[in-house]
Amino acid sequence: MVTHLFMQTKNLKQIFLWPIVLGLLSIIGLVVALLEDGLLEDISLIGLAVPIIVIAYFYYIKKYQ
Repeated sequence: MVTHLFMQTKNLKQIFLWPIVLGLLSIIGLVVALLEDGLLEDISLIGLAVPIIVIAYFYYIKKYQ
């Protein structure tokens, strides 16, 4: 198998860990937003905002470097 000099081989845990974490944050944020009022709404806001912030951050790093 030919790999580029800049590519490293990664196992499944390294590939899927952060997408699963971001997906779970989104699901938890959505469920808490539907079921609770008050202080837990702030937790749901954080749970839904973190994946969007991470995606935007890495989008702009790739775009402007």
